[in-house]
Amino acid sequence: MLKTLNLAIKFLWREWRAGEWLIVFFALFIAVSASTGLHFYIDRLMRGLDQESIKFLGGDVAIRSSVSFPKAWTQKARLLQLHTAEVWSYPSVVSVNDKLQLVNIQAVSETYPLIGSTIKNKRPFDVWVEPRVLSLLMIQKNEMLTIGAHKFRVGKTLTSDFDALNTGWNIAPRVLIRLADVPATQTVIPGSRIDYQLLLTGQKDRLNQFRKWLVPQLQPGQRILDVHDQRFALHNVLERTTNFIYLALLVVLIMSAVAIAMSIQQYMRRHYSYVALWRCLGAKEAQIKQLFFWQLTLVAVIAGGIGIVAGYSMQSIFANLFTDFLQFNLPVAGIKPIFLGFITSMTLLYAFAFPVILELPKIPPLFIWRNEIITYSSYSYTYIVISIMVVIGFLYWSTDFSTLILFFIDILFISIALLYAISLLLLKASRSLLDKTDGSIRRGIHQLLQYSDSVSFQFVGFTLILILLLTLNLIRTDILIKWQSSLPPNTPNNFAFNIAPSDVSSIKDLLQKNQIAIEGIYPMTRGRLVELNGKRILSVISAKGRANNALHRELNLSWMWQLPSDNKIVQGYMWSKKNKNNELVSVERNLADDLQLHLGDKLTFQIGEQKISAKIANFRSVEWGSFHPNFFMIFLPGLLDQLPTTYITSFHLKTHETNIANQLIKQFPNITIIDVSILLKQIQDIVNKISYAIQYLFLFAFASGVLIFVTSLQASMDERCQAYYLLRVLGASRKFIYKSIFVEFGILLVSILFSSILISSFIASSLIKMYF
Repeated sequence: MLKTLNLAIKFLWREWRAGEWLIVFFALFIAVSASTGLHFYIDRLMRGLDQESIKFLGGDVAIRSSVSFPKAWTQKARLLQLHTAEVWSYPSVVSVNDKLQLVNIQAVSETYPLIGSTIKNKRPFDVWVEPRVLSLLMIQKNEMLTIGAHKFRVGKTLTSDFDALNTGWNIAPRVLIRLADVPATQTVIPGSRIDYQLLLTGQKDRLNQFRKWLVPQLQPGQRILDVHDQRFALHNVLERTTNFIYLALLVVLIMSAVAIAMSIQQYMRRHYSYVALWRCLGAKEAQIKQLFFWQLTLVAVIAGGIGIVAGYSMQSIFANLFTDFLQFNLPVAGIKPIFLGFITSMTLLYAFAFPVILELPKIPPLFIWRNEIITYSSYSYTYIVISIMVVIGFLYWSTDFSTLILFFIDILFISIALLYAISLLLLKASRSLLDKTDGSIRRGIHQLLQYSDSVSFQFVGFTLILILLLTLNLIRTDILIKWQSSLPPNTPNNFAFNIAPSDVSSIKDLLQKNQIAIEGIYPMTRGRLVELNGKRILSVISAKGRANNALHRELNLSWMWQLPSDNKIVQGYMWSKKNKNNELVSVERNLADDLQLHLGDKLTFQIGEQKISAKIANFRSVEWGSFHPNFFMIFLPGLLDQLPTTYITSFHLKTHETNIANQLIKQFPNITIIDVSILLKQIQDIVNKISYAIQYLFLFAFASGVLIFVTSLQASMDERCQAYYLLRVLGASRKFIYKSIFVEFGILLVSILFSSILISSFIASSLIKMYF
């Protein structure tokens, strides 16, 4: 074996200097570097998010409830040797002299946080506040403020986004106090709306044991959260980015696989004479197989190793791009992507080289004289099919996004079959033109027909590569346009809540006087979805539906005659003032899909002490990232009008117009205004950085396409050059030959461009509609 290995190293060195392995090496390098680079970064990002989510969550697991927890829960946790902490969250008002400010009180027990060091060594009757509390009340640290019936000293400011992952957007600035100090404030009375959280940390198996014990006891309004339920905002942006990343990686791997397959075929074909000579010298089949096996292994290891190093460098670029956005340090890269890199290299190379290696040792010694065309046996064709299936399985596993990958691969197979049929039609049409032409045009068409198998292969291959690149480019362009248009310069950056019905017209007048545009001021009440077609909803829907958070909290319900501009009806009808039945509701599409709702279903809502029912009139798509008020449920006016109501709106304020928000607060003390301009800026920064990342990924796909183009040209160049030399010997002029080449490749190129543009447009539109 060592002797064969030494011989393989010598052959590999000689052939490397001759450029025999360059295409294979660069194809493997591109595939491995793209794959490992993305997986290095995704691995670091996911582990970093988990670590930060645990810190923000305050523990490994959190239980949220709208009612206080039974003592049996904490007793069971202690019995399992789990550490516990409690958090109460509720709205209240703080005051300094005559200034009032609505805040979100978060009262925490002495053991909080179980993980991290947010409030250690906190003194009694000290409060920690967000910086905007200080600016709103115009006070500084160590000054006093009043919460309910007791005064508190301002201790520190919450500099990190404390508890941000499980509270979402806060409608008021947060104030942190000790749970033991709550009774002194007298702000919690029977009937107060409080969000209770029980935090747990401990050994994973004991946490799982506690979860199994607790789940059967959970009531509506209670749910268990862990780090996998907690993620940052910008869901649509990150989801589209993830889809594109995996799609780009799939395209890179497919094109690298094609380049490897083509170059391996050429490499092996050039070695038929070598193998025949070795057979003449007495080499055995096993020795020849081992020789090529060792060469393949060495190439795979070298290309894989260098690709892994390049991939690690690539992930560093991604990490630097998103450091400001993440606001935490990513953990050190793990070793899993390293193994993935070598698996990628080995799989792509062996999958296409293995069938050829099986056939090479069977080349007869007489091949040196006869120079026969080598054909595969049925046994090797079986291995080719198996190899293709292995590569498909590898692509499915390595890209880790099943539905998109399977759909895309299905489309590719259909495209290949369609392209092959088009190539046959092209050859048939060319054959019909042969008798109607003469000279160099006839010669060019004859060349197409003479190399019909090669032409069909090149047509399918080139068109498929262009389809992949054009599809990727169309999706990339669509994503960037959507992101840029989703955050226009006048995107609302202020939300106004808790507007009393009597103040609506006055607020409209004030905003209009200052030339501040609003899309609308919408009525809003809160209610919980409890029944579907007269039955308890949690008992009649699927597990996926029961997991939707919309069923475990009160929803903001609104009513209007016309839908907001960024709401589009996708199924059903829009009501009008002619409707005699006012018991109608419009449901957001994604929520309807999760709950498996149908048009005409009857939904029942618990609003205070009342139950209100309405039939589904339509389903809507909602652009949640528009920063306009949006609702899961919109009712026909007349059904909810008599219920307690507040109003909500959003508007855009320029930097020099911030005093308008202060005017609103002074003139309407009950109103709450939230400035989300910082969040908007953060989103825009993220979009810009993700755009750079997408451009970077596209370069890998383009490089793979160039490799395939070069490989395909090399495949037929030798044979075509011999034909052109023969024509020159027979007296053909250079002009005649160039003209025939122009005709041959012109017909092929026009057909390739037309087919690729048409098919890629269809594929891109389908993928954009379904996944982007």
